[in-house]
Amino acid sequence: LALIDQPWLPWAAMASGLLGLGLLGVSFSQRTARRVQLDDRGDLSSLLQGALAQPGAFRHLPALFHRRLIPVRGGAAISLQAARTLSARGRLYSGNEQTELSRTARRRGIAVLDSDSPEGRTVAASLAATDLDRWGHRMARGQDTPLLQALGHHLLEHGERWRILAVRGLGDPVATLDLRPLGASRRLGERLVLIDADDPFLLETSRLRASRPATAVFTLLDHVLDHLDLGRQRRAALLAPLAERALLEAAQP
Repeated sequence: LALIDQPWLPWAAMASGLLGLGLLGVSFSQRTARRVQLDDRGDLSSLLQGALAQPGAFRHLPALFHRRLIPVRGGAAISLQAARTLSARGRLYSGNEQTELSRTARRRGIAVLDSDSPEGRTVAASLAATDLDRWGHRMARGQDTPLLQALGHHLLEHGERWRILAVRGLGDPVATLDLRPLGASRRLGERLVLIDADDPFLLETSRLRASRPATAVFTLLDHVLDHLDLGRQRRAALLAPLAERALLEAAQP
């Protein structure tokens, strides 16, 4: 009964509880650090993958984020933080220089994660890096057609330098890659636009071109622009001249 009446007793119980929680946290942190250090010695790529999946669990290892641990083509390396920043800007690339596109980027000083290394492959997959060799192989398989040439000519007249190709087995109706950050726009154009060779829109507009060329180009461009984010005004500026010519075609007997 005497203890119950002591005013300091609740405060002592609270302090004891806080001390216990603090010791438990320290113990957990030490066990986690030991486990991470063991993993670091065994498999750096797994460690990087874990840091990307749960960065908060690795905040006691700042070097993991800021040291240059990820190989890039050319023999250098970048940090995980730099890779995350590039990914957020849509400018993280990977490859092993199998294609001219990948080699061009490396020569221009663009950081291209080395997909031949486990660390490069892991970070590229986790951060959805653009695989330049995959794009380069697609481009090498691409075919030009009279309709695509007409579309490219129209776009060039309106300030858009695109490389447009039909690719069999593309996997998507339309796939695009901005070439300006790679320093390849002077030779290849500012944007690579690939259209599946079996896309119904491409097949139908290719047949339509013989009788109504402006309508064919308008229809295909409208389809392609559905897969790009150029803004409403820019889209209208590119389509309006073709729409006018298509209406004139339709009015002809």
